[in-house]
Amino acid sequence: MSLAGKEQGFMRTVLSHRLFKNTSALVVLQLFNYLAPLIVLIHLTRVLGIELYGVVAFSMGMIQFSFVIMDFGFSLSATKKISQHRERQKYIARLLGSILAIKFFLFLLIAGVIVLYIFKSTRYTDYRLLFLLTLLPILGQGYQPTWFFSGLERMSFVAAAGVVSRVVFVIFVLLFVRGPEGYLLVPIGNGIAQLTATVLSFVVVSKLGFRIKIPTLADLKYTLKMTAGYFVSRLSVSAYMNSGVLVMGVFSAPAATAVYSLAEQLYRVMQSAFLPINQSLFPFMVRERRFDLWVKLTLICLFIALAGSILGYYLSPILIPLVFGLGWDAVLSVLQIFFIAILVHVAAVFFGYPLGAIVNKLDVPNRSVVYGAFVYLLGVAAFIALDKISALMLAALMVVAEFIVFLNRAISLIPLAKSKGLMGSAR
Repeated sequence: MSLAGKEQGFMRTVLSHRLFKNTSALVVLQLFNYLAPLIVLIHLTRVLGIELYGVVAFSMGMIQFSFVIMDFGFSLSATKKISQHRERQKYIARLLGSILAIKFFLFLLIAGVIVLYIFKSTRYTDYRLLFLLTLLPILGQGYQPTWFFSGLERMSFVAAAGVVSRVVFVIFVLLFVRGPEGYLLVPIGNGIAQLTATVLSFVVVSKLGFRIKIPTLADLKYTLKMTAGYFVSRLSVSAYMNSGVLVMGVFSAPAATAVYSLAEQLYRVMQSAFLPINQSLFPFMVRERRFDLWVKLTLICLFIALAGSILGYYLSPILIPLVFGLGWDAVLSVLQIFFIAILVHVAAVFFGYPLGAIVNKLDVPNRSVVYGAFVYLLGVAAFIALDKISALMLAALMVVAEFIVFLNRAISLIPLAKSKGLMGSAR
């Protein structure tokens, strides 16, 4: 076969590979994940102002943290089970019913906590309705069955639902939130967008031939036991990834909360660049265990993260004032810390569930984030006691927590890969 023929054959193999297809679908979604938050962020920071944006950012932080509670680890545990038993429709029907029932009780718990906080706290007395309205997007996002489609490796459906929700939200915000008086429309628009994506997702679930069965007590016990370790893991990750805005909102002024939130949202945009690969890689590695492919993808993504961080470091002093205005200069020092954090984050992510799936030790990624969360929360408690809570300190704590997670995973999983003879397969 000629060289050109070999190249064409290689390209056909790559393009037809299900990992490539799943990743491509998620890349489409992530393009909207880039654009949608940036468009909304730029618009809200300009029309709401720093103080009011800080309050809205605090409410959005509640949504992000609540989603982790609603997810309850199913994004990992259910993905794994469905990937392993995708041909067993009765099993999946019982699993679907159990997960939806558990999520209902979790939503009631979240709603109770939010209502209790807003009526007991005096800091946000004038914004109680805003926080009540956050229950709409919490319900919508919490019920989206991303884990179902991930387990089936049908990520195009995840991409479609995600694109719909983000387009609806962006259009709603741009059309209706025209000044400070429209701040209540932010959670309303978000709720409409998330609930729309949820309804469409379950229509697709039905079209694929899957049903939802009312769970028995035994089903609920099985599902809770299945996901318990993953939930602790996800909650631990959220403790240092999503709680910063909540901490700032409770212990700092709205303006300081706004600065941290803007920097953190830009950091999430950086993270989202690598999410498609990681989301499609985990279910693939559960079944295939390709260590050589993991090595290549990890090195490529680390190089991209490094190049992006260097570029961002030099361009951010120009772009931040240009895009968001002169009043947001305080974001720069926090963002520079996040440029370091993204390198550690990418390493920690790829050394987590994808590598854990390859060596069949998923308890290590679960346990490692508990260590990171412990250090982060210990640092937060110390800063609160010393009255030193600030955006810079929280960003630095996140880097420390991410590094501890990465270090624990590398020390635990790489020797296992070596003992299984996988290191040689990567050469």
